[in-house]
Amino acid sequence: MSLNTKKFVAFAATVLLSIVGVGAVSAPAQAADCPYPVENQAANDNPKTNIRLISPSLTDSNSIRRYDFESQFTNDCDWFGVGMRFNQAYVPFGLKTNLVFQATTPAGVPMANTKVTLRANKGYSNSNAAVRVNGIKARPAPSNASDGANVVGTTDSNGVVIFVIESPADCEAYGGILPDAPASAGADTPNDRNQSPLTDCYSQFLPSITGEKTDSADFLELHYHDPNVATGGDTTAAAGTGTLATITTTTAHNLSVGSRVVVSGVTPDGYNGTYTVTNVPTAKSFSFASDATGPQTGKAGVVKVIPDYSATDASISVLAPTLRVVDSEAGKTNAVEVDGGVATYSVLGSKQIIAFQALKDDLSYARNMPVTVRINLANSGANAKVSAGLFANSGLAMPTPADATKTAQDQLVLNGTTDAFGVVTFTLNNTDTTAAAAPATPTSPPAAGSKYARVFAEITGKVNTGSQLEFHYYKPAPPTSIAIAASGRKITVTLTNAKAKKSTVAITGLKTATVTPAADKKAYSYTVKKGKITVKVVSNGKTLTKVFTVK
Repeated sequence: MSLNTKKFVAFAATVLLSIVGVGAVSAPAQAADCPYPVENQAANDNPKTNIRLISPSLTDSNSIRRYDFESQFTNDCDWFGVGMRFNQAYVPFGLKTNLVFQATTPAGVPMANTKVTLRANKGYSNSNAAVRVNGIKARPAPSNASDGANVVGTTDSNGVVIFVIESPADCEAYGGILPDAPASAGADTPNDRNQSPLTDCYSQFLPSITGEKTDSADFLELHYHDPNVATGGDTTAAAGTGTLATITTTTAHNLSVGSRVVVSGVTPDGYNGTYTVTNVPTAKSFSFASDATGPQTGKAGVVKVIPDYSATDASISVLAPTLRVVDSEAGKTNAVEVDGGVATYSVLGSKQIIAFQALKDDLSYARNMPVTVRINLANSGANAKVSAGLFANSGLAMPTPADATKTAQDQLVLNGTTDAFGVVTFTLNNTDTTAAAAPATPTSPPAAGSKYARVFAEITGKVNTGSQLEFHYYKPAPPTSIAIAASGRKITVTLTNAKAKKSTVAITGLKTATVTPAADKKAYSYTVKKGKITVKVVSNGKTLTKVFTVK
């Protein structure tokens, strides 16, 4: 959503300084809308890497997209790489969050085995939530460019990396408070309503590979809130028999038998606590088991409903790896539909981070729900040797081998819990040593007899809908190599692993030759004259140039 410009201008200096810091600026104003411009206004126009948040999957309806920040930070002030995105999301206190990013080149090629640093409680952000990232506690954001914590992860074969964020133990440790729940996931932006960190509890995150200007990276702020929602207004009366307590509220409480509530602020104190509603005499009263007695005295109390995270069914989708069965703005097709699922190709021996998300019927998150991850599903024909493990709070997974002897049963079952966004993450590691050749294209139908794994995640004991996921493993073609040698007036060009690949050979004094090797290794000879001879060979995306002095 786009925020009110006047509202933004009113607190721009405070918020902008809190996010990027004075250390990022040094020159007089060059952009009319930039209070702290930098010297080179074009240095960030061509980022070297893209780092996109793929889990949780955030939209304008389930988070606050700060288009104003994005424009200010990349176009007007040039602080960060063009294309960066900035989202703020609400998170119920006490629940963990799996942050999953994908790193690609500007051309969209996944950056495998690449170090990614997550800057937690980013410097100058005023972040005050004492979160842990992969088990490492982040300090509050200091009043300088230092970050609360820098945690390093490594991308998998798809350029995907995961960081596990634990909720702070409390919000007072770093001087904040735990705000009430927002009216909705896309409610008023936290930093507009809570300009002071003293009235909020949040952490700001930014992944990094090469730097602020040369990464086009996604900012994320997690704003924690009290998951319990106030209901019924203030309490007007309390009565207890020693076994049963009844609370009366000023307005309708909308509770039912079985609702879980937190009562606080009532005098006598014996009525305060966490309870299960056992009776609802009227729309403005409810009862629960308690040994409290006597009437309410003094100031009124508050009743809050503990959220019910239960779900009767769930819709399951895969967030990582990012798969597309049709071309879209997000990228070209890289998967193919198969019976009951979606298939994609993976390199033999690869290790992959998988993220499934569970949504309820109303599209809300299936939070904090028991989840079952099934590996090499029963009667699926899956025959790849794999191991798998759920990611722990440490950000590590301990893979367990699937039992390849099972065919009528799932070969491996993992049990865990969904996070604040209904997401479960696990690693899937292939241990085969042989496989079929690489497919002609990413969307080629899987060949009969190929080695593959079939996986699915589901809310335990519920009705689950969604596509199962197949990984078909292939042995990549060995890399093309080029060798150029000179002997007397003879130049020899040897191409290895370039079979059927059109290649060009350019030699000083000779017409450029185009060759297509018919064998895995092929040598071509050329006779040249005396003098300085430059040889340039291009084959299968590789280039080699050598210079010789022929006598």
